[in-house]
Formats: sequence, structure tokens, C-alpha cells
Amino acid sequence: MGDTEPDTGWTKPRQSFKLKKNLSRGRPGSTSSVGNRTLPNFSTQQVKRRNPFGIDDSDPGSAGDVAKAKRQRLGDIFSPASAFRERKISFSKVGSDFGTGDSRDSGLSELSQSSIESSTFKSPTFSPPTGPHTSSSSCPPLDWSLKSRARFTSPTPLGWTQHLSTVEEASGVTGGVRCLSLSQGSHCLDTSANAQFHSLCLYWQHPSLPVPLYPRYTLSSLTRPATTTAPSLSLSPEMQRAMHSDWMSSLQSVYQLVKARQCPYFYLLAPSFTCLFRAAGIAGSQQITSLLTPSTTGIRAALKREEIEFTLPLFRPKDPVEEEDASPECDSTNEFLESLGIEADSLPGLANAAPKNRLAAGSSQNIDGKVESLVMVEGVECQSLLNYLLNAKLVVGKDQLPPTLLAPVAYHGASLRTLRVKQGQTGGKGGVPLQHSVELTGPILPHMVQGLSRLAATTTNSFGVGLNTLEETNSFSLYHSKDAEAPSAFATASLDDCGLDPEILKTFCALSKEGGSEGGDTIVRDLLYSRGSYQANSQSKISL
Repeated sequence: MGDTEPDTGWTKPRQSFKLKKNLSRGRPGSTSSVGNRTLPNFSTQQVKRRNPFGIDDSDPGSAGDVAKAKRQRLGDIFSPASAFRERKISFSKVGSDFGTGDSRDSGLSELSQSSIESSTFKSPTFSPPTGPHTSSSSCPPLDWSLKSRARFTSPTPLGWTQHLSTVEEASGVTGGVRCLSLSQGSHCLDTSANAQFHSLCLYWQHPSLPVPLYPRYTLSSLTRPATTTAPSLSLSPEMQRAMHSDWMSSLQSVYQLVKARQCPYFYLLAPSFTCLFRAAGIAGSQQITSLLTPSTTGIRAALKREEIEFTLPLFRPKDPVEEEDASPECDSTNEFLESLGIEADSLPGLANAAPKNRLAAGSSQNIDGKVESLVMVEGVECQSLLNYLLNAKLVVGKDQLPPTLLAPVAYHGASLRTLRVKQGQTGGKGGVPLQHSVELTGPILPHMVQGLSRLAATTTNSFGVGLNTLEETNSFSLYHSKDAEAPSAFATASLDDCGLDPEILKTFCALSKEGGSEGGDTIVRDLLYSRGSYQANSQSKISL
């Protein structure tokens, strides 16, 4: 390069730049020295590049054979089928040309390919627990208890998002209000999975106020003292009367729909109990049925005073002497007044501290607040129960708000509401498989669990559902009629216009034995779906 400066052991930046420039061009026949360094001579003869993946048996003792033997031993360890010995491709040239590092890399790449082939990208299969509390069926089991939260998880996306396009939201609302099946039928609505998902998340509620109206109570809230942390409304007496009048109109409207079989069921959530009305034909019943839980001795005494016939289907007396009178009652004036929202101390002379019934508080057979206190009313007595609920003071809480009405179809004064949706992902790092999740929060009704589970089965091969159950409504699922039940075919024909999908309606009208419950515990807490089969975990601590 013509530089005559003495060799000081240091390379100037300008010289290093020239060195890189000459190396990149690779001029043939040129030599250059920088200090003690000499550039190699490049021949003008073109040499064909050697294929590192070719087969060459000319040198059997080369380093490539050693690397091949090592790879075979790795294959024997990690691959039971010995996939490495069956391959026709040899990597012997890699070790001789590029050194030990490239040979090791090639062995690892081959190992990874063998692992991928053995897995074949199969979706993870769920292994649900087996035992007396699990049941498997081809359709989701029917659970009448209310849910407050549901979490769907799947290794593949479900196609549900919390952000809807204009067409998806419009089609979902139209399908939900008109009770249309978006997946079938003659209509011009959007049939995407997201539109169907939004349609299944809709429900009708009254009243609609900016305060939490679901759940109205829990078992723990009945035992602890009242607090003022929950938001409440300050309503004038005139507003309270007007709101109660609207609620009475809504309750009568939704009851008439159930009586006419235009609505399959509805829930009434009072401050201290929950009431479920089911149309005739639902669950094989020949007439309209009403279930109330949990009941107290005061409520049962009030129903008897109103001459409303009822039974306690889940009550099992432990004493054989009690078989003659299996309906526990209590004539305690204190409990009756407290059930009506009246303090016994405010009426002197009416207090009766000594209960007259052996099933009063403190007895081993006290069923107040338990699942055994489920009250069942059927037939024409449901009209009497409705009149009692319209006029009783115990349905109004301390906040003076009327009970919450929840139904799958529209009725007078109802507001269209939707569940809160939260989408996310879990796993995907540290060997944990990636899971796509969709979490729903709000009053999850029985038909929602049925519809969402069937919709998820059409988009993925396996998924799981975790359900948060309101424990105070468990007795709805524990009750099964033992009388002569109507055939499900006739019930399905009479409930064609109730607003449910035909496939879901068959599940609602099926008899207990057809649903796989056979009178057992059908409280679904976890639901797993894999390869066309639903596995339900109904384990609970309820003992009857």
C-alpha cells in the first residue's frame, strides 16, 4: 500500500479501512502487508463451491462420521423410533468443512425436526378428573343455578372479541332481540362467530339502575351486619312508589309470557331469596312450576297463611316420628315479623321468645337458609304466589329497591343488557402452553352457558369453562321432579315460540334421565370439551 512509516505495532484507522476494502474486493494476485500482516493470494481459477449437505463416502474415517455416530446416539435417546438412523441425508461434510460448531448445530436441528414430527401439532387433550362427581355427555349439562362469572380457555382462538364492528354489533342485537338463530335460517344478518357470541351475551333486566342489582344478596351478606360501603340511591317516597308500580307491571308481564309459553323461565332476585318460574314443559313438567330458595320459617308460615300450597322436595327428616309432618314450620311471631321487615321490638306484647315447633332455631333440623329449604309451588298455586310477591313487603330491601327480574326474552319495562367481556392470553413462556381466554362477568343465565358452549365447539376442538356459581341458588339444580313427567317431544312442540334455539330447547325439555343427571348433583362448576364430548365437574360440598 506504499506506506513507509515504521512498524510501531499500531494500526491506523485509515490503513484498517483499506485492509477491509481490499479484503471485500478480493483482487487476485495482489499482496499487501500492514505491519507484520500479509494478505492471502487469491487464485483466478474458479472453484466450485462444495455442497455441505452432499453424500461423500470417500473418507470413512473423517470427523463427519464421528459426528454422525454422536447424532445417532442422540436419536436413540430422544426418539424411540430411531428416526435418525432412517434418514438418507448425511451431514458428514458439515463437520469437515465448518468445524465442530456447525456439526453440533446440524444435529440439534435434526433433533428438533424429529420432535416436531412426533408431536404433529396436536391440540392438547384435557384429562378431567374421574369420579362420582363427573359426568360425560354429547351436549352441555343443564344447570339451573345462576352464575356470576365464566372463563373460556382454549389453545386456539375462539373467534370472540370484546370489540365489535358495526355489522357484528347490529346483527348480534337484531338476532338477540328477535330471538333469531344467526347460524341458520333465512335472513341477511352477519353469521360470523363474533356476531353470534354477542347475540348470546344479551339478556333482559328490570329495573335498570346505576347501582349493582346482581347479585342482590349472598349467604355471607345475610350473616354479617349491614354496611354503607355499597352505593345506594336516595329516592323520595314518590319515586319509590312509582318504581314499585313499574316493577309490578313488569313482573305481571313476564309471568304472563311464561304462562303462555312465550318465555321459558325467569328469575326474581329479592333481597333475601331468589325465585325461579319455569313454563310448562320445561324439565318435563306438565304445568308451570315455581321454586323459591332459600326460605325461612317466616316465609313458609306466611305462605301457609295465604293458603298457598307448597312442598319441600329436598327436605329429608332424620327422625322417623317426623314423617307424618315433614313440612317444618314455626309459629314464632318474632321470625314472622322479621320476615316481613318489621322489628318485633316495635310492637310490644307480640314477642314470643319460646318457639312452639321442634324445628325452630337451635334444633338439629333447622333448615332455614339451607338447600333443604327449597319451596316448590306448581300449577294454579303459582298465581297465588305471584300475588303474594306483588304485595309482600319482604321483597323490598332496606334500599327500597324492587327485586331484580332476569329473563331471556323481552317483556314490559325490561332493559336490554349485555355481559362484560374481557379477552386475554395466558402462558406461552417457560414451557407453559399458550391459552386464549375470554372472561364473561354478569348474570349468566342457563341458556347462555348452553349457547356459548355449543358455539365454542364449532370453532375449536377442545376448550374448558370455569364457572363461578352463586351458592344460594344451588338448590334449583338439585331439584328433580319424581312425578309423571310429560314427554319431551310434546313439550318442545308447545314451546316453539319461547325464544330458545331448537337444539337448546331440546335440552331444556329433556327429562332428568335423558340429561344424564338421574336425579344427582348437576351443579356445573367446570366444563371441559374435547372431541365432541362434554365433561362436567359437579363436585360440591352440599350434603342432603
